[in-house]
Amino acid sequence: MPANREIRIRAYLGDTAARDAAGEEAEVAINDLLQDGILPLDPLPEHAAKKLIDPLMHRARRNVERIVGRLEQAGYLFEDREYFVPPSTDVTSQIEAFEKETGLYVPLVFRAWVETVGRVCLMGTHPGWPEITYNGLGGTGSAICSDPLVTYWTPKAGRTQWKEWTSEPEEERYYQ
Repeated sequence: MPANREIRIRAYLGDTAARDAAGEEAEVAINDLLQDGILPLDPLPEHAAKKLIDPLMHRARRNVERIVGRLEQAGYLFEDREYFVPPSTDVTSQIEAFEKETGLYVPLVFRAWVETVGRVCLMGTHPGWPEITYNGLGGTGSAICSDPLVTYWTPKAGRTQWKEWTSEPEEERYYQ
């Protein structure tokens, strides 16, 4: 990647970070970066992609914290007691061990989410809503589905799922 393009990416993201720090809403859209000629159409090397992804994941973490805080203040009833679990300090080494043990590659953006944001489960309901939105909270009959954000994956869970999946006869495995 030419040095001037890397500087342009850093400047673009830096402006976004400054707007975020000032509390202003800012959007970093990949299409905008492509249209402005800041990102090449060819795949980026991993180190360059991480420079682009990391600020986005930190922004996502701040947004999740804001949403969780607002839901808590509003009296939202979370289905899972651990509705937001920031990543552990050794999550990167756990992911590396998972990749080495299974031979699988955790995609870069998903890995960055797990390393920066952690586990999120916003399933739940609010007492003021006309119908319960998650039947796991004791609802009966039909429920309104609110399509909440849920990211449960951890290296430990991934390892357990991998072992279960590979222990099944190959003709019975479900491929996604």
